[in-house]
Amino acid sequence: MTEITLEPKGNRYQYQIDGFDKEQEYTAVINAKTGKIRWSHSTKLDHDDKYYSLDLDKTISRQDATKLAENETKQGKAQRWKLENDNGQQTWEVDVIDGHHTTEVKINALTKDIINDN
Repeated sequence: MTEITLEPKGNRYQYQIDGFDKEQEYTAVINAKTGKIRWSHSTKLDHDDKYYSLDLDKTISRQDATKLAENETKQGKAQRWKLENDNGQQTWEVDVIDGHHTTEVKINALTKDIINDN
């Protein structure tokens, strides 16, 4: 797997999971409540691109990422999560929503450090 996203879709949540093997790259969209696959797709792997797999054994949990993000923003509630391997660095991107304002908090998924892109 290269990326896992959990986000609201209407009145429910859905996962989008991206991955690859030696020949193909894959995407699946899954209903988070029922586990049913809503959509999937595969394409031939572009060997010019660099692909990094997630190391789920070393990654902090979504719950830990949520706490860190909500503490960082001081107010609001996490409502969207993305775990990805960004050029070799495993990160959580957590969207914390406070009313109509959304703050994206980026966290090193191995060390729990907040990453500032500024």
